[in-house]
Amino acid sequence: MEDIGFGKSIEYNNLTEEGLYRAIMDVLEDPRYKEAASQRGDLLMDQITMPMDRAIRWLEFLMRHPGENHFHSPVHHLAWCKYLLLDVILFLAVSFFLAVAVPCKLLRWIFGPSKADQRAQKLEEKKRQ
Repeated sequence: MEDIGFGKSIEYNNLTEEGLYRAIMDVLEDPRYKEAASQRGDLLMDQITMPMDRAIRWLEFLMRHPGENHFHSPVHHLAWCKYLLLDVILFLAVSFFLAVAVPCKLLRWIFGPSKADQRAQKLEEKKRQ
């Protein structure tokens, strides 16, 4: 804001009561800030039509054309599965599952069964015999 002459900025780390008071008084007393604010306001207000005139025009248009559906959102014409984004949710769920399951299976295949698993298998084999 200081770059465009629109106000003063104070870093949070340097914020003190006296510094804040000085910054506020500088902005209030220096006419440059008022001129910059006035210029910015003129830019914002420089429109072909005023907002109230546009609102009145659209209200009159809607009264002249009752029942027109071209102002409705296209979301009203979506199937429920597209409206609820079920395809996106399914894609994300499958992606998450694959991102977790594939590396786990790959690591198990690389490192093989653990020694505890091998011991458990041997015990089961002895019990069966």
